[in-house]
Amino acid sequence: MVDLALTIFLMGITGVMFAGAGASFQALGWPAFAGTALTLIITFVAVWSGLRGVMAVNAIVVPIMLSFTVIICLLTLISHSAVPTPVPAPMAPVDPIAPTAPDAIGGGGGGAGWAWLWAAAIYVSYNMILSFPVLVPLGQLASRSKLITAGVLAGGTLGLMGTAVFMAIYLSRAVMLEVPLLHVAARYGRPLQVLYGIVVWGEIMTTAVGNIFGVARRFAADSKIPYRLAVGIAITVSLLISRFGFAALVGNLYPFFGWAGIIFASIVLCRAAYLRIHAKTRR
Repeated sequence: MVDLALTIFLMGITGVMFAGAGASFQALGWPAFAGTALTLIITFVAVWSGLRGVMAVNAIVVPIMLSFTVIICLLTLISHSAVPTPVPAPMAPVDPIAPTAPDAIGGGGGGAGWAWLWAAAIYVSYNMILSFPVLVPLGQLASRSKLITAGVLAGGTLGLMGTAVFMAIYLSRAVMLEVPLLHVAARYGRPLQVLYGIVVWGEIMTTAVGNIFGVARRFAADSKIPYRLAVGIAITVSLLISRFGFAALVGNLYPFFGWAGIIFASIVLCRAAYLRIHAKTRR
C-alpha cells in the first residue's frame, strides 16, 4: 500500500516537473513545448541507462546549480553592502484595539502565526519523499561510515545554500515572488537571468529523472516487466498528468503530497524504531 502511494506520488510530481519545464522556458520567452520535450528526451535517455545515467545527470547539474546560486547570492551581498542603508521612517502609533492580521492557518488573530512553520514542514517532507528513489539504491552500494559522512556534508551544504538563498531573496525584497531568485538574477542583466533560468530548468529535469527512475524500478519489480518498458510507461503517464497545467498541478498536488510525505516519513521512522527495538530484545 505504501509502495503504491509512493509510486502515485512520484508520477504526479513528475507530471508537475514536465509542466514546470515548459513554464520555465515560457518565462524566458521560449516555447513551452520545447522545455517539456527537451526534459522528456533527456529524462528518457538518462533513466534508460539506469542508476548510472541518473547519477551522471546529477553530477553535471548539481555543481552548476550550486555555483550559480553562490554567484547570485554574492552579487546581492556585495551590491547591498555598497549601498548605504536608508534610515527607516518613524513608525505610526499602533492602536491596541485594532484587530491583527488573520492567521494564515487558522484564520483568526495572532499576527504571522505558525503558517511559516507548517509550510516549511510540508516542503521538507515533500523533498524527503523525492530523494527516496535515488538515495535508497545508493545506500545499498555504500558503507555505513560513507553514508554518515555524505549525509553530514550534504546536509551542511544544503543548509549553507538555503541560508545564502534566503539572504539574497530577503535583501532584494523578492520574498513574495513565485521564482524569487530568478528575479534577483534579472537585476544583474539578461544574460545572467537566462543562464540561471536554464539552471532552474536543470533542477526540474533532475527531479524528473530521479522520479522516473524510482517509478520504473518499482514497476519492473512488482509487475515483472522489463525495466525499459517500465520507463516508457512511467514517462507516458507523467506526461499525461502534465497536460493539466503547471499552476493547477502545483496548487492541488503540492499541499496534498506534502502532508502525505509527513505521514510516510512518520511510518518509516516508526518502522525503523520498531526494528531497532526488536533487534535489541532478541539479543
